[in-house]
Amino acid sequence: RTDCVAGSNQALWLDNSHARGVVMERILWDAKKFSVGYTLMDAQHQQIVEMINGLIDLSETEFTVQEALHAYVKISQLVVKHFGAEEAILRLEGTDFLEEHTKSHDLFSDQLADRLAHCNGLGLEDSIKFLANWWVAHILNEDMKYKPLFTDI
Repeated sequence: RTDCVAGSNQALWLDNSHARGVVMERILWDAKKFSVGYTLMDAQHQQIVEMINGLIDLSETEFTVQEALHAYVKISQLVVKHFGAEEAILRLEGTDFLEEHTKSHDLFSDQLADRLAHCNGLGLEDSIKFLANWWVAHILNEDMKYKPLFTDI
């Protein structure tokens, strides 16, 4: 059973069917694979991955609406903070791909806001998969473009 729960101008898709044995795969953090060579960015990336894993763990329990909303809000807040820091660093470095990178962040932010604001018939599992897939792909494809700029700061 999937329910759309709206509150504070946000909506979240809640699907408690995961408590009946459907298990989503956690993201395994591998510093060699995911490191972009900038300590702050690596720490924030890892923290967001851990929060997504926490949402996966939560989805496999008899979670409450408040717990799910709290987890989404915390992830959203950290993502906003991370995007701001990352864009500021890239701006200081004068990278030629800042505009493209910022557009990628804006698109994700818009998609996340849309998922939080509208149910679109999606369950919590779909929302977690969206977060996990986008985040891993973004680090490995987009963020790795700036890795050569840093050995470590």
